[in-house]
Amino acid sequence: MSHHSSPLKMMATADRICNPGNSGEPFKRLTHMPHSLEYCILSLSRAEEAAWRRRSGCHVGAERGGAPGLRKEGEPPPPPPPAEQGADSSFVFLERVTGRSPPSSRMKLKEIDRTAMQAWSPSHHHPIYLATGTSAQQLDATFSTSASLEIFELDLTDPSLDMKSCATFSSTHRYHKLIWGPHKTGSDESLSGVLIAGGENGNIILYDPAKILAGESEVVIAQKDKHTGPVRALDVNLFQTNLVASGANESEIYIWDLNNFATPMTPGAKTQPPEDISCIAWNRQVQHILASASPSGRATVWDLRKNEPIIKVSDHSNRMHCSGLAWHPDVATQMVLASEDDRLPVIQVWDLRFASSPLRVLESHARGILTIAWSMADPELLLSCGKDARILCSNPNTGEVLYELPTTTQWCFDVQWCPRNPALLSAASFDGRISIYSIMGGSPDSLRQKQADKLSSSFGNLDPFGTGQPLPPLQLPQQTPQSTILPLKKPPKWIRRPVGASFSFGGKLVTFENSKPQPQGAEQQQYHYLVYVSQVVTEKEFLSRSDQLQEAVQAEAFINYCQKKVDAARNDFERNVWSFLKPNASARVLQKRPFLFQLQDVTIYPM
Repeated sequence: MSHHSSPLKMMATADRICNPGNSGEPFKRLTHMPHSLEYCILSLSRAEEAAWRRRSGCHVGAERGGAPGLRKEGEPPPPPPPAEQGADSSFVFLERVTGRSPPSSRMKLKEIDRTAMQAWSPSHHHPIYLATGTSAQQLDATFSTSASLEIFELDLTDPSLDMKSCATFSSTHRYHKLIWGPHKTGSDESLSGVLIAGGENGNIILYDPAKILAGESEVVIAQKDKHTGPVRALDVNLFQTNLVASGANESEIYIWDLNNFATPMTPGAKTQPPEDISCIAWNRQVQHILASASPSGRATVWDLRKNEPIIKVSDHSNRMHCSGLAWHPDVATQMVLASEDDRLPVIQVWDLRFASSPLRVLESHARGILTIAWSMADPELLLSCGKDARILCSNPNTGEVLYELPTTTQWCFDVQWCPRNPALLSAASFDGRISIYSIMGGSPDSLRQKQADKLSSSFGNLDPFGTGQPLPPLQLPQQTPQSTILPLKKPPKWIRRPVGASFSFGGKLVTFENSKPQPQGAEQQQYHYLVYVSQVVTEKEFLSRSDQLQEAVQAEAFINYCQKKVDAARNDFERNVWSFLKPNASARVLQKRPFLFQLQDVTIYPM
């Protein structure tokens, strides 16, 4: 094969190597991702290529630049591709054959040493920010009683684990809940949105994140002390972002209009008997539907048009201690409830059309569940974290655990998806740390190495105990294969190509589109995916002339065609050319000049 041939045939099996490139440059290989038609391009150096050959036992094209040959007869077959290894993943395969992980394989991307509530910036905002507010009823290792509101920037190009703190505001409040809404509150729209915090003493505070980032002191937009007891539940309406729902003790639920924050509304009369509101959520498909849940396990669905509850759901075992509530991103009548009780650590999937019992029960946790989060980008991804120190990503339609994030022995009390980057999530734990993870899988080895390097750099190269001898090189213990974290068992929906196109001969364009199905009745309705073939016209005048010539050929009307060209000629040259090309024109020329040839000696062929 040529040294400059296309480098696109990747190792679908270990003995199929792509065409080598120039001798002084790295070459590329293309490997299939498991359970997906997506591809991952990996650039390999000389050393990595040699390492791959040693590990796989393949001696095809031993020297770069040489023509690849075949395996010798009797040699064992190469290792199969990752798609044939069941639960094994392409990340594990790439690590095994190259000795390194892809850039996205580090599961923990960033971390913040704060005991705080968290809120991601809205999806339309770039760069991505994460706001943190000092958590109520929790103390850090220093037993500090101060509180603050901070904004961190997520920069994935920075290899360090520390997130950059962009701004800090010293607050007099500690928070039970913090959300970042997209509603525009000021004239400066460079950072649109508003931070909404639920405090300890029944107060709701609105902050301007643009002013916090600018370092201003007057960052509070408005503040109201309307609730009784701490505000533990907050949510923003997706359709009318100026509407915020809040819940507190004594069955108090208020609807706040950010444009008129003075007087809140109520969805209806308080539920009886009075109880705490632990979570609240707006419906993702119907803007006037709101749901609230209490620790007793009872969930109430409110219709704001009727100003009353329309349905109540509860577990018949009376052991359900509701700690989380979330609406289905696509199906308007489905919701999930999570139980904090260790005797019943389950997630119940409810359909309000059949509200007599749960539609499905997820029993993956060993102890009570503290919080849940449903991905807006893929309805088949539901995050949950519990007292068993596990963060699970499950498919609520089947109950299967698709992914488990590695965590410490500390519980995580809050987990959230990143609105802008659907592959990222943040988890706040009781050990005073907020961690940013990638749901696409990875290995913790790079994290251990970075932590060890950070410790080593703090001591320097000399022995800190006064001997003056340089420290030996830092060596990490050999890790077992179990340290690798398997990625998702299914490809997430956001990596699916929404559209595609390919040109064909004759100016034809073939396109397809994976449109999002309608939310209502998604289970019963069958969808048909279409491929469109269209004709692309870029030079209409050229095609018009081509059609005229084709018609003249079919009708054998050559004289009329040439005469039209003579009449439309723009100069004498074109006129003479088309006059010469007219059929039998050469005979007329010879008749005018008989001294050159005898007419009977010339054969005239029609054009």
